[in-house]
Amino acid sequence: MTQISIPDAVSLNLFIPDKYDILVYGKPKTGKTEFAGTWSEAGDVLYIDSDKGILTLKSSPRIPDNLKQNIYFVPISDKAEDSNVKHPIGWITIKAIIESIQKTGAYSDIEPKTIVLDSLTTASDYALSYTLYINKHLGQQPTLPDWGRQMRELADLINEARAIPQINFICIAHEQYDRDELSGRTWCVPLLTGKLAHRIGMHFDEIYHSVIVESGQNRIYKLETKGSGLVTAGSRFDLPNPINSHYNEIKGLIQKLTRAVGTGQVQSSPGTVNKP
Repeated sequence: MTQISIPDAVSLNLFIPDKYDILVYGKPKTGKTEFAGTWSEAGDVLYIDSDKGILTLKSSPRIPDNLKQNIYFVPISDKAEDSNVKHPIGWITIKAIIESIQKTGAYSDIEPKTIVLDSLTTASDYALSYTLYINKHLGQQPTLPDWGRQMRELADLINEARAIPQINFICIAHEQYDRDELSGRTWCVPLLTGKLAHRIGMHFDEIYHSVIVESGQNRIYKLETKGSGLVTAGSRFDLPNPINSHYNEIKGLIQKLTRAVGTGQVQSSPGTVNKP
């Protein structure tokens, strides 16, 4: 028999999160990449950049120049520069970056306070091409087992990144409209290759939908934080709806929880259970 440890019960009053995990999705050019860039106010931001959106950050007037020096990016492609490497490398690269930060707290000598996967949409494409390569199905239609593995690859990566202590994790995705043929209902959900789009909500504390509000000659970037009959969104911090698309709208929420309950620490004495 193998003994496994199980945790003791913990008082809700003593639970304090130590970082934010956020999925923000929406149409192109609605401020998603810039929103993540405003988190440079909290410390170094590392973009895992498969969408080639870094020019947006370079030219953004919403991110002060002194904070742009806190932003780093790793360009991701599914095709290797070495012509001798024929297999897809995008997903392997993304996993290697997350694994490095998970083990050492750093990647390429950068110790990020926030990791940004930009985007989850293209990452899901890379996860599929990796799965087809591993299963020796490249160039073929994916099978049900292929789709199942691709979904597990995505979910595992998200959960591993979310579990890294004291490092925020922001995923950016495009949007798609999905219509149920039986009921006729339509939903706006994150655009992902595969079967995870309608289940992605369970993997994030915060899900925001990015929009632009026209006010006279001004275009104001907003984030919808509440779900509707059409839009998938939600905030476990119970944020108002909508909020401005900026770190300042979220900054301090964890600190407020900390002040509310004090600084009590929980000492855990795990029990054991026999596993046959």
